[in-house]
This record gives sequence, C-alpha cells and structure tokens, in this order.
Amino acid sequence: MQDFEFDLPADDDMPPQEPAKIIYYLYIIGPVFGLGVLLIPALVVAYAFQARDGSWIDSHYRFQIRTFWMSILYILIATVCLFILVGFLMYALIIVWWYIRSVKGLRAFYRREVHPDVTTWMW
Repeated sequence: MQDFEFDLPADDDMPPQEPAKIIYYLYIIGPVFGLGVLLIPALVVAYAFQARDGSWIDSHYRFQIRTFWMSILYILIATVCLFILVGFLMYALIIVWWYIRSVKGLRAFYRREVHPDVTTWMW
C-alpha cells in the first residue's frame, strides 16, 4: 500500500492578504443587503490579522478597523441629530462615506499598495 504525503503550509506561511480582501467585500455587500451583522465578524478577523507581519497588508487591516469604529461614532452623532431633522441626511452621507472608503481600500489592495492614508477621518 502506498503512503501519501501532503505538504500543508504552516500557519506562518499562509498569506494574510485573503482575509483583507474578504473583509472589504463584506464591508461592501453587508450594508447593501441589510446584513450589517456581517460587519462584526469582519472586524474580529481584521483584529486577528492586524500586525501579523508588518507588510503592506497591515495598513489595510488598520484602515478596516478604523472604518468600522469611525462609522459607529458617525452613526451615534447622526442619531443624536435626528431630533433636529439633520440626522437623516447624515445617515445618507455615512453610507456614501462607507462605500467610498471601502472601494478605495479595495482598489489599493488590488494594486498591492500600502493604504495611502490610514488615519484619515474622511475618505
């Protein structure tokens, strides 16, 4: 009988790029289909892979984490502003902001570039 050997890569050899791409896609499709609950696992994965190896991909994980938490802050501010009827407009702007950040991040990801401005509060 012949034995088969499988060369499985060690955990350290796995490319950390794939989770970042999946997170960007979850960020894009989650709000569209009303599946905001997908954003929580995406955040957990971003935290898990952040600062894994110091390469260009780390900036994308930091950007994804910041995008999530800044959106929470913006949503809270918009909710407070609902009382003066400006909150509805702010919700629309938050959605636009979210998608611009996600698409710009995904574009930089496919170019294998360091994200140009991880600490920005805008786009």
